[in-house]
Amino acid sequence: MGHPKGLYPLFFTEMWERLAFYTMLGILLLYTTDVERGGLGLPSAEGNEIYGMYLAFVYFTPFLGGMIADRYLGYRKAVLLGGISMATGLFLMSVRGYSTFVLGLTALVLGNGLFKPNISVMVGNLYQPGDRRRDAGFNIFYMGINIGALVATFLAAGVRNQLGWLWSFRVAGFGLLIGLCILLAFWKVLDEADRPPERDPEDVGLGAILAKILTPAFIVGLIGYFLAKAYFPPGFGLRPAVAGFLAGMIPVIIFFVRMGLTAKPEEKPGLLSLLPIYVAGGTFFMIL
Repeated sequence: MGHPKGLYPLFFTEMWERLAFYTMLGILLLYTTDVERGGLGLPSAEGNEIYGMYLAFVYFTPFLGGMIADRYLGYRKAVLLGGISMATGLFLMSVRGYSTFVLGLTALVLGNGLFKPNISVMVGNLYQPGDRRRDAGFNIFYMGINIGALVATFLAAGVRNQLGWLWSFRVAGFGLLIGLCILLAFWKVLDEADRPPERDPEDVGLGAILAKILTPAFIVGLIGYFLAKAYFPPGFGLRPAVAGFLAGMIPVIIFFVRMGLTAKPEEKPGLLSLLPIYVAGGTFFMIL
């Protein structure tokens, strides 16, 4: 049995995005710590902190991107805006300088939050409940992820050796633009994969998320960072950035525990079971 026409543009869009992601990720730590060949020349400990924080935020931002798509943008527009943000981030990183590097990483994190969860939802939306082709469709989709990651392994090293660090980011950015062009070329074909945004009055709005999660997490995280920097001696084993991240997780955990406890009976098990998975996963990547 054939698959919906929308599966194939989503396959190639995701393949190019993963190629760009893993090309950048493969050189990120090396670029931040390289001294002799045009890297940022940061201390190894600082480079590792940046790498870990980036992975941790990449892991956590999709829950916000999913909420924004559900309630405000729709999935297709969220994927497009996320891809544009990530491409912008990669091209910013291709400009030499620490400030553009940080701005680029920020754009990558925000774009990932919009792109990554919603393109997978679009694949699921192509199939009706109970459709036997659904599992096979996701297998095809994930094959695109694997192909992109495999090619990126060789591409990152080759471009770096021949053209330098900055061209590696540019090539990743151009790859992402190819994926976005495919998405736009098949925009109408993907009508069946999209859903109009819906706002439930009982849902938590973005303003509440900002007030109850992001702002407290930012403030508590900063406090944890500076306290660790002031009172933890070198070699203590817990870097300030890690301490700040773990401290910033406290308001997030409290929010989701309260949400899980007050949720509808049918939603409660899922919410409470997801919480430890998110916490464990994000903390693992941060410490790694």
